[in-house]
Amino acid sequence: MASQTSVALVTGAGSGIGRAIALELAQAGWLVYAAMREPQGRNLAKASALPAQVRVVELDVCDDMSGDLCVRRVLAEAGRIDCLVNNAGIMFQGVSEAYDMNQARLIMETNFFSAVRLNRLVLPAMRRQRSGVLVHITSIAGSVVFPYAGLYSASKMATEGLAQSYRHELAGFGIDSLVIQPCPYPSELLGSQQTPNEAERGAAYGDAAHVVGQRIASTRAWHASGKAPDSSEVAQVLNALLALPYGERPFRTVAGNMDFGVRRLNELIAETDDAVFRTFTSNSRKAARS
Repeated sequence: MASQTSVALVTGAGSGIGRAIALELAQAGWLVYAAMREPQGRNLAKASALPAQVRVVELDVCDDMSGDLCVRRVLAEAGRIDCLVNNAGIMFQGVSEAYDMNQARLIMETNFFSAVRLNRLVLPAMRRQRSGVLVHITSIAGSVVFPYAGLYSASKMATEGLAQSYRHELAGFGIDSLVIQPCPYPSELLGSQQTPNEAERGAAYGDAAHVVGQRIASTRAWHASGKAPDSSEVAQVLNALLALPYGERPFRTVAGNMDFGVRRLNELIAETDDAVFRTFTSNSRKAARS
């Protein structure tokens, strides 16, 4: 699919998986817009570290006006958007009950509503083109739930539900909707960690809070050990998917080896989804003829 005129917009492209995706697609010949917050301010060093063939654009995925301005700029400069990569996200680990409503809203706004927002902004152009790909970088936590990461899993599962419905709804326009579920990779997600605001609720769980702290500490040590996989693997998975023609890309693709059985689970989910879609399509055709 990629050519000199193929255009990709990648959110959360300042570091980690998002940066790897921006670099991989640029290397493959895409015109890439790497979106991040405050590229002329606190993220200036990240923006400056990207090569010249990657265009940096400002975007706060939680802000309607910022999203609108970002997409308008890409369309004004490039004339089209062939691929949107919804990658920006945050992760909280802690006793789920102890996170207050503001924290719950923040993680859903960042991980789920941002995809709703950006998809809505790019889809009119994609429908006019009658082509395009919506990519949702979720997590294996979108299929399985790890204790004390309930809000994170909920946000990823919500995103996958949206992406799956879009896959069927947009089929008539030649637009794909895909999910990539990374296994654990080094990223800046740990930097987004927030302590639950209602500590007294967490205290009621006893030693659980210590378990979470130990898990975070061991993850940081793993990242620093040099033994963790390279996030460029996720970018390579995406590039391979984009190289496939429309209609041949799987909906869910796991990236990485530490999948906790998610690949097998996804096969079962795909069978169920296909059956549901066939039934819905058949009933819709019958209703149209009656």
